[in-house]
Amino acid sequence: MLKTTLTTILLCTSLGAFSTIKEIRAEYNTIQKKVADEVYIIKTKTYKDDNVERSKTIYLNSKGVAKKLFVEGGSEDSVHSKAYYYTNEGKLFFTYQRSGDVHNGSSEIRRYYNDKMELIKEIVTPLKKGEHSISSVYSAVVEDALKYFRVEF
Repeated sequence: MLKTTLTTILLCTSLGAFSTIKEIRAEYNTIQKKVADEVYIIKTKTYKDDNVERSKTIYLNSKGVAKKLFVEGGSEDSVHSKAYYYTNEGKLFFTYQRSGDVHNGSSEIRRYYNDKMELIKEIVTPLKKGEHSISSVYSAVVEDALKYFRVEF
């Protein structure tokens, strides 16, 4: 079965702080490494929204600037996670969203932003049946929790 990828590219004259998508990815990797190395100040809040349990985790640098915001939640038949990434100036430059449900509907969405926080590129990837079903998406969320928070389930 062929994996379908829908790519939407919006034109802009400048990427601002980053001149290429490659540079955005490099900054993303830097932030992820610092998250794994526990460099950031971490604050987490769990709450219910429309009877759906959700949590927010924010990663702050030493100056109190948000570098990453991770929001996750789900219900008895779906699970969602979205991560927002910010520059040292607190400007959004990238988001990553992943979702799945019991009907094997699942997707990944990557959005890239310029220094004016305008969308410059969006990649929407519907995933193959079973590739990221609710159980595998949930497993990835649990793995992240175990890795970053040392939480036992």
